[in-house]
Amino acid sequence: MSLKEFLKPEWKKIILPVIFISIFIILIKFSYDTASLFDKYMCEMLSVAKQRQVYIEQNNTEALEEIEIQSENLSNNFRSEVEKNRLLKLADEEFFFHTFMSMKKINPLLPFPCEHNIMDLRYKHCRFYINEEAYNCFINFTSFENIIFGFNKEMIEYKKVSFFDISSNILILFIEGYLVSCLILFCYRKIIRKVKNEL
Repeated sequence: MSLKEFLKPEWKKIILPVIFISIFIILIKFSYDTASLFDKYMCEMLSVAKQRQVYIEQNNTEALEEIEIQSENLSNNFRSEVEKNRLLKLADEEFFFHTFMSMKKINPLLPFPCEHNIMDLRYKHCRFYINEEAYNCFINFTSFENIIFGFNKEMIEYKKVSFFDISSNILILFIEGYLVSCLILFCYRKIIRKVKNEL
């Protein structure tokens, strides 16, 4: 079989690339939707967490009670936003994480969201989906209580996910899926021909 015949377009060879790209788009949508919530609530939630720590150290029970109410209201608002988003409501973050990691085995260049596992520096090729304001709030909070996360700003600089990151990876996934499909069909047809010849 020639290379031209091996790569010849067929609808069967498009199925796997479409599956890869569809999964990737869902993961990107999940990442953007999560980041949108972080953009809206992260600074305020981290500020409340910082105040809570200060009041605990000061043993200020009255202020602590107020901040606990404020924290609970923020958490309720956050959960309410999640409930309104069908994808976030249905998806499990752990499932999302493992699915993204599985896809990265197919394509290591996929832009994994840094904010989802910022403590683990194995994921060097990651991009932030949160905006820079939320990122700075996060960094400032960790400077205040870096023992919680164990990293500093220099470890992961802010790199926003771009259209190029997404579009280039869609192209890579398509090519990979297409080549794998070509190989699968080639092996399948070779086996079929061998079986027919033996009959």
